[in-house]
Amino acid sequence: MSKEPERWHLTQDGHEHTVEISSKGVGWVLRWTSDGTEVATQKTSESTVVLDGKEHGAVRLKLPSVSGPARRVTLYLGEADTAGSAGADAGTDDGAGTVDGSSSVDGRGSVDGPGSGGKASSKGKKSGKKARKDVGEQVGAAGQAHLGMGGTDFVPEEGSKAAKREAWIREHPHQYAARRTVTALAGMLVPIGLIWLLRQITWRPDINWPDIDLPQINLPRIPWPDIPWPDIPWPEFNIKLPDIDLPDLPGWVQYVWPVLIAFVLAQSELRRRKQQDEKRKAAEAAREAELAREAELKAANEKKPLRSKIADALPGRPKEDGSKQGLGTRREEPEKDEKTTQACRTTEAVTAEAVTAAKAVKAKAVKAKSS
Repeated sequence: MSKEPERWHLTQDGHEHTVEISSKGVGWVLRWTSDGTEVATQKTSESTVVLDGKEHGAVRLKLPSVSGPARRVTLYLGEADTAGSAGADAGTDDGAGTVDGSSSVDGRGSVDGPGSGGKASSKGKKSGKKARKDVGEQVGAAGQAHLGMGGTDFVPEEGSKAAKREAWIREHPHQYAARRTVTALAGMLVPIGLIWLLRQITWRPDINWPDIDLPQINLPRIPWPDIPWPDIPWPEFNIKLPDIDLPDLPGWVQYVWPVLIAFVLAQSELRRRKQQDEKRKAAEAAREAELAREAELKAANEKKPLRSKIADALPGRPKEDGSKQGLGTRREEPEKDEKTTQACRTTEAVTAEAVTAAKAVKAKAVKAKSS
């Protein structure tokens, strides 16, 4: 029975991207689809893989070293991205083991306050974003993915081990950083301990290996030609380097710096995840605002009376945005009540009688003048 593949999803610019990760032997089978169409597929046993989707962009995957869910799946489009930089993305998530959790807490970013400090920080962010945009446009999506600059993270399928791991990291960021640091420390101390144990073993097995007389083979001697190569007088370079006296550091420093680097990378990864959460929340808020606006327009249209709907559909009737549907059409007259209609009829009758009397007087005057 085949194992169900691990799936990661992302909706970007109206396109639904899905990445499936299936384990096969000691390697992985990766498949990337966009709107149901396969974009790229690859078999690999490496922990960091980049899928090049050409015009669709590129996807960078961080796979586990031994077992467990994928650490991260990120989409790159070769554009500026505020989700992180090369330095922030250097803290890749390679923690060992699988962590299960049950709850999820969204990361919250800091907001610059008023004053010169906030303005300076804003200017720094703008300049950094412009620099990332320039680099992203030059190297393209695939190059951006290989460099690990910015990008937008996929979301693991709900209920999967990857989703539980992501929720645990957001719930316990300090424990995650401590685990990464301890893992780096263990990776350094375990080999040292094994070497020390091997040195403590003094017993050596005494094995009498058999003495085998191997036959001697006389290979022919090839007379290679002696070529007199020219002697080129290369110039001598006398460069005097400055004599710098470096301080004598204690021996334990060489064992501390890997742990410090692991701690810094863990903090950088947490900061990058927080920025990705803010970006995802902003996109969801914009999508919800658009849906609310569409629902509001639909409700207003349903409440409008039928007569108004018919009038809006007529050519030449102004729409709600001020535009017209056609030209040269008759405007709709306002609705009249019964009293107004009766008054209009009376006025028309009086006007007709006055016109008739005027015509009779004119006719008598013409007749008198002719006689």
